[in-house]
Amino acid sequence: MGRRALLAALSLTLTSVTLTAPQAVSATERDPGGDVYRNQQLTWRKCLTELPPGAPPEALRVECAAYRVPADWNRPGQDGDLRIAISRLRPASGTPKGLLLTNPGGPGERGRDLPLTLVGRTKLMSAMEVVGIDVRGVGGSTTITCGAKDSSWESHQDPRDRTPTGVQNILNRAKSTAQGCRTGSGTLLDKITTEQTVKDLDLLRHLMGYEKTNWLGYSGGSWLGAAYTAYFPGRVSRFVLDSNAEFTASWQKSLSGFAPGFERRFRQDFAPWAAKHHARFGLGTTAEQVRATYERLRGLLTRRPIDFGTFTLHPHRFDWVILLGMYSKHQFQGRAEFIGYVAQILEGGTTTATPAPALRGLLATTGTASTPSPDAGKSVFHAITCNDTPWRGGPQELLRSTAEQGARYPLIGWRSVLEPCSFWDRKSPDLKPRTGKGVPPILMVQNAGDPATPIEGALRAFHRFKNARFLLVTGEGDHGAYAGGNACVDDRVEAYLVDGVLPGKFTTCPGIPIPDPVDALTENSGQNPNPILRNRELTELITPHLSLR
Repeated sequence: MGRRALLAALSLTLTSVTLTAPQAVSATERDPGGDVYRNQQLTWRKCLTELPPGAPPEALRVECAAYRVPADWNRPGQDGDLRIAISRLRPASGTPKGLLLTNPGGPGERGRDLPLTLVGRTKLMSAMEVVGIDVRGVGGSTTITCGAKDSSWESHQDPRDRTPTGVQNILNRAKSTAQGCRTGSGTLLDKITTEQTVKDLDLLRHLMGYEKTNWLGYSGGSWLGAAYTAYFPGRVSRFVLDSNAEFTASWQKSLSGFAPGFERRFRQDFAPWAAKHHARFGLGTTAEQVRATYERLRGLLTRRPIDFGTFTLHPHRFDWVILLGMYSKHQFQGRAEFIGYVAQILEGGTTTATPAPALRGLLATTGTASTPSPDAGKSVFHAITCNDTPWRGGPQELLRSTAEQGARYPLIGWRSVLEPCSFWDRKSPDLKPRTGKGVPPILMVQNAGDPATPIEGALRAFHRFKNARFLLVTGEGDHGAYAGGNACVDDRVEAYLVDGVLPGKFTTCPGIPIPDPVDALTENSGQNPNPILRNRELTELITPHLSLR
């Protein structure tokens, strides 16, 4: 059974998952000191009631639960409670060596499926009690919404349009998203912060009976893990930060590397690979010709968008489809074939099409699962990035920085993922500085060509964070290193997490080459060993079927 068919089968069986929250207590019973929260008992139940054909036997051992946290840790019991949904996978036998809390990033990705994503890592899973978490705001936890008003990267509004009307559209979209978040989430919006989330995590550590916790956080999970060390340095055991945001800076500074990172990945990895296989894809014999093909087609789409029935391919959605393919080398073939497919349609003079089955998955909009708040993940992304640290410069800085980056990094530089922050009504205090002071040595793992969390920001964080060790994966451009199929990385991370053996201050592992094209794309082509993307795929299939009784 193929991986996608297996995951589909898994989703059909996850109909009886129960996430049991503790019994509610009245406001008069709540202790402002937090004892009412610390005295909760976690009630664990199996997530799966039967094993789907071809599923790993570990799937039957994954357990689900939920616990309660104060909406505002600075005023426990005064602003209501939130629900946090969690999962765990314990070793099949013996006593766990420790607790491993995990996070797939975002910020805003649902995380309860991450333990199932990691089942292939036998050494880790036989030693640790591995916990997945839907952080406050997303998934099976108490959710927020921006009212479906989102500065979506799938928008048909072309951010390259810098006419007076285009500029006003950019500002209107940013302001509308910020207002939609406030209207949709109310005062809860101010409580979706990293500071509040790390306090939720430390309560979980306590409820699970551990004095200290280990951590595995990818991408935005590196920011979350670094923040935990600032608030609870004495509770830190072994922390792995994989695919590192510049967590010692502001979100505005950290995410300024997004556009140059993806431009580099597109030009230095994807385009040369597609040119090497020009006979297969017909996009050009040099990297520059491949890039020119993309720009030519994008220009045609501004005048003749393609109607695919369920959506229209505008130029900016074309950017979005290509951007998603830069996260993993295993998605390069699908993107190259898609560009060729768009060329056939546009050069054939038509503006309507039905995608071939193998390409349909590339066009699916992510983050639309049937949860209580379908836009919760994107909403939490906005809340965390706009609440944690201030946006400097207001709307004019948004226009200036995107114009500057767009001219240099045209693939995605014309748009900022932080658009709403330029209109955000920020009420949260600043995060504690993430310096590593008083923290045991941690391990940062980084692919050299990572597009989403580029090496430059990761290195700046490394040099500013005391006691950090750095494992650099050379010749590698995927987003997500550990559990992605690189034995050198996997062995060193597990030597640290399981055995406590740290690598040197700065060490390297070789990356994995980009694979040659397969004869034909199928539904199982482009399978992701990448743990971040694999968790995202699994989450999209499983979450709609979780019972939230």
